[in-house]
Amino acid sequence: MARRIRTAKKLGTRHDLNYFKRVTASARWRKILSIALPVAFLVWLFSSGVMGNQLPYSSGPVAKAHSVFATQCSSCHSNMVNGIKMVGFKNNATDEACLNCHQAPAHQKNQVFTPTCASCHVEHRGIVQLTHTADSNCVRCHGNLATASGTPRFERTIFNFDSKHPEFAPVRSGARDLGTIAFNHHVHLGADIAGPKGKVRLVCDDCHRAPADANRTWRFAEVQKAATPPPAAEAPDILRPSSGRAYMLPVTYARTCAACHTLQFDAASAESVPHEKPEIVHAFVMEKLAKGLAGKTLKPVAFERPIPGVRGGLVSSGSYLQARLRDDEQLLWRKTCKQCHAVNFESASASLPKIAASNITKIWLKNAVFSHYPHQSLSCESCHSATANSQETSDVLLPGVATCQQCHKSAGASNGAENGCFLCHQYHDWKQAGPRNPAHGMELTAIPATGKGSD
Repeated sequence: MARRIRTAKKLGTRHDLNYFKRVTASARWRKILSIALPVAFLVWLFSSGVMGNQLPYSSGPVAKAHSVFATQCSSCHSNMVNGIKMVGFKNNATDEACLNCHQAPAHQKNQVFTPTCASCHVEHRGIVQLTHTADSNCVRCHGNLATASGTPRFERTIFNFDSKHPEFAPVRSGARDLGTIAFNHHVHLGADIAGPKGKVRLVCDDCHRAPADANRTWRFAEVQKAATPPPAAEAPDILRPSSGRAYMLPVTYARTCAACHTLQFDAASAESVPHEKPEIVHAFVMEKLAKGLAGKTLKPVAFERPIPGVRGGLVSSGSYLQARLRDDEQLLWRKTCKQCHAVNFESASASLPKIAASNITKIWLKNAVFSHYPHQSLSCESCHSATANSQETSDVLLPGVATCQQCHKSAGASNGAENGCFLCHQYHDWKQAGPRNPAHGMELTAIPATGKGSD
């Protein structure tokens, strides 16, 4: 049997070399769709532009705070930058557009770099808080802080809170409280403090309260009526329970001390002098003694030492009044008042002393924002742990950064509270805010044209 010889040339003649020129059904549809879809997209894009619908150009939903602008992208996006018309398809959100509404001042006059608004407050990510900026925005400068001139007043290198944040300035510097009111926390937190109705055990809330809680009933006396009402900026807001509860009110005698510490001025009278300047106290004591002695409502008391120039206890009414006034005021100035105040007699002959200003520090962290309200589930002692053993007014009982880091851990920690820079620090110096210059009207409202809206 003859052997067949198969060559590549013979085998090649079996294949249709023009197969790729034939149009199959799938190829036909691919060609149709490749033309129809772009054309349809361009028609939709063009018709949307003609109808004023800018939704096709949006890169995502706006934040809740900007929802009033609806689909009017031109409210923020413009091709005009610093008065110059830019050429191109993309219109960025300029700082001028942001400042039309927010009037946000700069950060520091000496800064070497000023970021754009949109680089920190990133839009089109849905319902987010635009003030919650990423730490990376802060680190751009504070990772290696420099100033246009001079030396930075702040820490030069900060990367994050849980591992690279410096100690709080008052704690780091070993600052001392410059207040002049003598106070011993250790004694007042004892178990057997003499109260107006017997032995009591004080708690922090008995003395330290936020402005919003200043008029709440106090445990030991109805002294809240004499308390100075909180400023309007700190007054409680029924719709915002956090308002007026950021910081504690400075301790005052009328609110926190008068119930236990009376200011009795005479052994024969249970009445207290007003907690006022020495001149007012002197006039009060003089008036009460004169009326009491004249009306015989005050019984004479035996003097511990003889009155100079007087023999055998024969005392005229005028001399007796002066002597009793002298003794009563000596008790006030050198014992009662001196228990808490720095009392200074400018000369040996001075009848009235000078009382040093209290100098109570209201806010210790001047460059940070803090609120006690979100921390109300924690006991005071868990943060202010040194209070129970403090015996000196000069003790600064501020917790250190390590205390805060126990809860405010890295953002990736499953059991850690948020710890972004924005929680405690502000970028804009709002003290330098300029006047408002509203640039929009009611035409920006997102309410449908029918006028129907929710209550």
